[in-house]
Amino acid sequence: ISSLTEQIDATRDTIEHNKSVYAKIEVLREQFPIGELKDRKASYDSLVNELIKGETLLEGARAKVKNIKSSIKILDEVPCGDSFPNCKFIKNAHCAKGELSERQESNSQLVSEVKAKKRAIKKLEKENISEKLEKYDTLKDRQAELRIHLSELSSEEKHLSSLIKKREIDLADANVDVQKLKLRVIGGDDAKKLMAARKKIASVEAELKG
Repeated sequence: ISSLTEQIDATRDTIEHNKSVYAKIEVLREQFPIGELKDRKASYDSLVNELIKGETLLEGARAKVKNIKSSIKILDEVPCGDSFPNCKFIKNAHCAKGELSERQESNSQLVSEVKAKKRAIKKLEKENISEKLEKYDTLKDRQAELRIHLSELSSEEKHLSSLIKKREIDLADANVDVQKLKLRVIGGDDAKKLMAARKKIASVEAELKG
């Protein structure tokens, strides 16, 4: 069992070590471009949401073009051609034919936008933004743990210091008792008291020095 002195020395060494680690982490956190990283992460999340919406719109637009092309096919399949302009199906087919070019142009624009967003997302993914933010959070959590540990160690150091002071007082009192007993004529109970006092001194010294 280590002595009180060894315990308090070990506790103080641990406190100094933890303070050093805490300070190094603080320097790293101060150098961390956390604000910029959070902005980049927000941009990334926004792009992902926009991409999902864009792909959904594109899917619907492509389905619309497919339906338009199916309607236009009617003009190639009916033998009457334009002889019945009031025919519901022929009329719808002509409307669809006029709409096709506009829809295809709109789809091309959507495709370009989706591709641009994918390129931007891929570029941001190469920056490993999430991993960097996780590293920052890990540093922050480690600092929180160190703060708690340092508080516990500080309490332990105070407790050990209090014990050492008490033992030093006990030692001083025991030494006074020895000196008093030495001045008396040694015999009987006085001899026993002197022996007990010396044992107490030896015990306290052992506890203090190990």
